[in-house]
Amino acid sequence: MRGPVETKIDDYDRHNILFNDPNYSLDIYMPKNPLTMNRFKRYDKFYLAGADDPDDKICWRVEATDSISTPGILEIQATEYFSNNT
Repeated sequence: MRGPVETKIDDYDRHNILFNDPNYSLDIYMPKNPLTMNRFKRYDKFYLAGADDPDDKICWRVEATDSISTPGILEIQATEYFSNNT
């Protein structure tokens, strides 16, 4: 797993509403098997717990998968996703 590697967050202000862009750089390499192929499809959401605080969960959404570049490996690119389910 690698990411996110953003070093700054771009904030925007539209009509006195502040918002920012999500992180776009989570790359995960997993064994390619039926379980991972079925679980990680485009636009699927998943949560990862923080390393320092396991209760601090971040929702990610699968943006792309690559199952053909490296034999036996499923590469997943994910984006931080806005979710209030935690």
